[in-house]
Amino acid sequence: MSLVPPTNPESLLPLCQLTQGCVGMVRELGGTQSVNLRLRELGFCESARVTKISGRSTVVCDVCG
Repeated sequence: MSLVPPTNPESLLPLCQLTQGCVGMVRELGGTQSVNLRLRELGFCESARVTKISGRSTVVCDVCG
């Protein structure tokens, strides 16, 4: 999953690299078809706004909220 960080709308970075407390927008999902389907079911769809609450390997996010 790649996000657009709030400070540079032209760059993409993985969710794990988004700084805690920052908001990003999902631009693309990079998993398999079944993983991408599950991510969309959880709200991680393209154009969704995501706030990273904590984590690096295990990530906690607020999605669309």
